[in-house]
Amino acid sequence: RNSRNERMDEETGREREKRGKAENEVTEKHSDNQGAFSMGEKKLQEDIKQWNGLCDLYEKSDKSRWKANNNGTLYKFLDMPLVLEMISNNHIHLSVYGSFFAHALRDIHKGMDLDVVRKLPAAMTSPMMIFKDKGKYIFVLETEDKNGVKVIVPVELEKTDEQHGIINVVNTAYGKTKSDGVSQNENWIISHIEKGHLVYVDKEKALLTGHHGLMLRVGPAINSALSKSSILTENDVVNEKLDNPTRYSISQQDQSIIQKAQAKLEKKFSLSSDKVEVHETTSDF
Repeated sequence: RNSRNERMDEETGREREKRGKAENEVTEKHSDNQGAFSMGEKKLQEDIKQWNGLCDLYEKSDKSRWKANNNGTLYKFLDMPLVLEMISNNHIHLSVYGSFFAHALRDIHKGMDLDVVRKLPAAMTSPMMIFKDKGKYIFVLETEDKNGVKVIVPVELEKTDEQHGIINVVNTAYGKTKSDGVSQNENWIISHIEKGHLVYVDKEKALLTGHHGLMLRVGPAINSALSKSSILTENDVVNEKLDNPTRYSISQQDQSIIQKAQAKLEKKFSLSSDKVEVHETTSDF
């Protein structure tokens, strides 16, 4: 009996040791990821600081001189957002021309100001939805304009610039309103979803956010689209962030991540030959 009890105690001790070792590994991994995530956050904060500096320059500038001297100048906006990199297999950072500010702050965009513009880089790393329409990617952000309308940001990939070569460019940003210029245009969002343009959705943001009752109408359209198509969600992005915690954008070497994301979309979209020839424009979507 004593021998059996000793063996049981020994086995229990080994199990306790194994459990403790596993718990330590989890703790260490969590600690490592926490440190790595802080590095990714630091990189994003650096890009936001740089963007705010550019916004400051524009705010203090003589606008006629800015138009003459800076409209055609290319500035970095931010690294390619992880979710768009997963969808598009494009690794080049996003840029803006100096004319971006005039486009975004047009009088017709009644709810836009520099305070809203300053929020764009952070908001684009975690969008509410992304549509793909005629080769262009349109971000729908959780960020709202001054009138409480969700801001959209069209992104043009692989534009040919005579001086800089192939670039990815953001030409404008604004609250997508009805004809009154102040109310949320729900029909525009629903139309894009029903036409099969939705390639990414953050379900938590899209289904729960908005004081306009926006999601009361958009929610059913999103749920219907998710039931029929392979659409990336925030869960896919979270998993890739865990694999790539040191940055908010992945690198050209991370092809396996790109391929996994594209495999989920391949039934609906052909992404491999998606090159778009575009020109700088002020047109709205």
